[in-house]
This record gives sequence, C-alpha cells and structure tokens, in this order.
Amino acid sequence: MKHRILMTALTAGLVGIASAHAKPMHDPDKLFDALDADGNGSLSQQELSNMRQAMAKLRFDAADTNGDGQIDKDEFMAQAQQRAERMFERMDANGDGSLDANEARPPQHGKHGGDKPKHAENGADKPKNHGKRDDMFKKMDSDGDGLVSREEFKQAMQRHHDRMAQEHDKRSP
Repeated sequence: MKHRILMTALTAGLVGIASAHAKPMHDPDKLFDALDADGNGSLSQQELSNMRQAMAKLRFDAADTNGDGQIDKDEFMAQAQQRAERMFERMDANGDGSLDANEARPPQHGKHGGDKPKHAENGADKPKNHGKRDDMFKKMDSDGDGLVSREEFKQAMQRHHDRMAQEHDKRSP
C-alpha cells in the first residue's frame, strides 16, 4: 500500500497535480507579471489571492505548445517528461546521473534523498516501510547494478503510469 502511495505521489508530480519535488514555477518574474493584473508593478492582496489561478494558467500556457487553448496527449506527455527530468535532477544529489538507494528515497521532513533521515539521527531503528522502499528501488534498478539510471527511472515511471491507467479503466464504467 505504501509503495502504491509513493508511486502515486511521484506520478502526481509528473502530471502537475502536486509533488514534493516538483516546482511549478521556475521564473518568478513571469509569476509576478501574471499576478499583477492591473500592471502597476505591485501586488494587492486581491491579486495575491489569485496565485493558484495564475500559476495554473502559466503551467497550462507552458504545456499548450501549439497555442490552441487545449492540451492534447502529445503536449501532456511532453510536459510530464520534462517534469520527470526535473524530478530526477533534484533527486540526484551528487549529480552523477544515477540514483543510489539513499537518493531514491522520498524526502523525510523536508530532507532530500541524500540527507540523513531523522530516525538515523536519534538512533531509532529503521522505519517500518524501509524494506518496502528497498524493494521498490530494486524494482526500479532493472539491471541490478545498485543504481537507478535516468532510463530506468523513466521506465519505472512509465510502468506506474500504465498501471494507474489500467486501474482507472477498470473503475470507469
């Protein structure tokens, strides 16, 4: 169950719903301009209250590469691929182009994969789900070299996406 929750959270980040790793806005100037509805160079409380809407519009506009006001499957998949690439880059703490078991762990209390987990700091035993995370890592590490390459990460995300689509199809009438 925790494996499914983790993978669902990763997928959610890929599709722009929510993610601890995903940063929805990379250009603060564009966000400010989108929020500054009256163009006066400052933000009112009302303008600031529209932040979610402004961020959603900027994300939509970035994904709608052909400018037709709709996001087709190709645009959606391209955006998901870009988000996956950014996620991988943030997780790859040492910048070697692959994830080791520590980097692949989900963040704990605001820490990223390479950071020492809280339970290790206070001498506590491993968390209950540590074994499941190790199993998930082993499944992602398809060549068994102890590292998850960029390609293995992409393949794991695609397999999860396919499973989620199948589950969705089963639930749909």
